[in-house]
Amino acid sequence: MKTLHLRPLLLRLAVLSLVALPACTSKSTGQGASIATGSKPSNSQGSAADVTLQISTEVGNPSLRLTDTGLDLGNGVSLIDARVNIAKIKIKPARDEDADEKKLDDEVEARSREGDSRDKDKTDKLDSEFAALLLKYKDLFAAANSVEEKAAVRKAFEAELKTLKEQLASIKKGDEDAADALEAEKDPDVRWKGPYVYDLVSGKITPELPTATVFDGSYHRIQFQLKADRDSADQLLNNSVFIKGSTQIDGKATEFTFALGHSEKIRLKTSEGIKVGTDGKNILTIAFQPDKWFTNVDFSKAKANGLGLVVIDNQSNPEIFAAIKSNIKASTRCGKDGSRDGKEDDDSADTEDDDSEHKDGKSAGKDDH
Repeated sequence: MKTLHLRPLLLRLAVLSLVALPACTSKSTGQGASIATGSKPSNSQGSAADVTLQISTEVGNPSLRLTDTGLDLGNGVSLIDARVNIAKIKIKPARDEDADEKKLDDEVEARSREGDSRDKDKTDKLDSEFAALLLKYKDLFAAANSVEEKAAVRKAFEAELKTLKEQLASIKKGDEDAADALEAEKDPDVRWKGPYVYDLVSGKITPELPTATVFDGSYHRIQFQLKADRDSADQLLNNSVFIKGSTQIDGKATEFTFALGHSEKIRLKTSEGIKVGTDGKNILTIAFQPDKWFTNVDFSKAKANGLGLVVIDNQSNPEIFAAIKSNIKASTRCGKDGSRDGKEDDDSADTEDDDSEHKDGKSAGKDDH
């Protein structure tokens, strides 16, 4: 069994499904009622193969352990909450995009830009409202005399901020859903449309991942999107990755949050490929190594905002944000789980650097909070 290491990625991917654009799509009936559709690898026998996708938290550090308050990473950091939102997981036989795929990418991007342009006045208004809200509560927090009063100020701020976040999600959701529908309609290689929320602390994924039926053969490209969640009822709202953790800063236990507040497309390529067979053992795993996410991250440089909170995103503590984001990508791996133990097998194939794209979010609640 071969394991695909996806170092330049952000999520541990285990995939195997295929399909392509309508012009390149074909169908085949395998054993039973399984039917394979989509892109067919050049070495395929034309048979249908079922693929199971699973996502897991890998224990790379022997000191990593689950406690009553979260996941102790054994490196001075504990995760209280850590979730990722994954969507539009594809598998492709070809390493590189063809003309039809690039055309579809352009169509989807154009649809998104149209929505951004149409909604600019609304999102600019939310930005202004957020700035005023932060200033208001910064003054209230400074005037608070006790720990209880400061906690009450933060709670009131979060309540009002949630309203702004919900307004932003409402503005963005319709256009993004339309763009996603366009991509799913024209590219049958979207095997797991999602979105799926994976909780690294509990190990749960919502909703459950279905089995995909693909052609047998070798696949050389996997791509997916870390998608800003427009439906969450909590702090994952408008974020594709959200972390709430605790670490030592200046000798004191300090809570922090990390938020990746935009959707990001990630493409992963491998020369050797991942082989999907008809033996029913096609279990693929996207695995995360959270103990490596904070390697060489200097929390002593973290600065609290006006409410005394350590917020890490692309606008607040941007250097720390960049380091954590880079570590997430570097430690993410994908492989075939032939031993069925929830981990990718030891034998692996190297991958080239990913060709990733993302759109930075600039509106209230996306990258700031």
